[in-house]
Amino acid sequence: MFVAGAPPLAGQQASAPPANIYYPGLVYDASRGVTVLFGGISRDTTYSTHPTTWEWDGTEWRMRDVVGPPARAAHGMVYDSRRRRVVLFGGSHKDEPFGDTWEYDGNAWTRMSTWGPAPRVAFGMAYDSARGRVVLHGGSQGVGMTIFEDTWEWDGEKWLRVATTGLPRNSFHKMVYDARRQRVVSFGGRGAGDETWEWDGRAWTRVHASGPPARDHHAIAYDAKRGRVVVFGGSSQPGGTRYFDDLWAWDGSRWTQLDADANISPRGGLPGMTYDARRDRLVLVGGGGNLHATQYSGTWEWNGEAWHRADNG
Repeated sequence: MFVAGAPPLAGQQASAPPANIYYPGLVYDASRGVTVLFGGISRDTTYSTHPTTWEWDGTEWRMRDVVGPPARAAHGMVYDSRRRRVVLFGGSHKDEPFGDTWEYDGNAWTRMSTWGPAPRVAFGMAYDSARGRVVLHGGSQGVGMTIFEDTWEWDGEKWLRVATTGLPRNSFHKMVYDARRQRVVSFGGRGAGDETWEWDGRAWTRVHASGPPARDHHAIAYDAKRGRVVVFGGSSQPGGTRYFDDLWAWDGSRWTQLDADANISPRGGLPGMTYDARRDRLVLVGGGGNLHATQYSGTWEWNGEAWHRADNG
């Protein structure tokens, strides 16, 4: 395997990731008590992707002087609690998809196996802590290209294709692990609009329950204190004519819309979201009303009752 070095990033003076970032990778590192952000696209004149690693401790952002994966967006990132590693896969840069796997231990990024799922973007990915497996489903090769139906698992050393059917061909869906019920939960996407699916390590099962309207480009996280999956925002399906600012919770039996002040909340599409277990907060970064919106989110937190802007933006 290839271990990335850690020289300083010359000329980088920023004190926080761009407030107008979208498609970032965002995950909570429980062993170090920080939220890790990598990549994404910022809404500037070039719509540039970023190769930088950031960490949020609940008070401030810190850019880490580490060299890691090439710049990308629409990738997957999860936290492997058994091995204490952030795991990253795929994504794209300038419409070129990646099929590489990287791990981050808080000090350095390491490139892992060179074989596994085909290069892809906008797939679902979650970490099954009971079985110690990263679970990946679907995604696409790019705009207007092949949409995948396969399911893969990463055990820390190799990828295994574990299913080719079940959850239908899907992209821009979101997945997270429900630790209380020991199920990976998938919601939404361009192939399963308003559908909820669950993976038990053997097969996918569709759960027939009414809930959030059909969407993609949303965010998902697992609220460990309350034992529920939480979905925020996204773009309406089909057609993407509306961006949502709503927050929903799934307890394994039903979906419930949570109250939020629409005037004091993040904007709805393309954000990253994770759950900070140490501080009991949902952390949401970036996103906006659409790809060309003038109002973007910055960093927001949900304390179980309300949103607040956390980065003083």
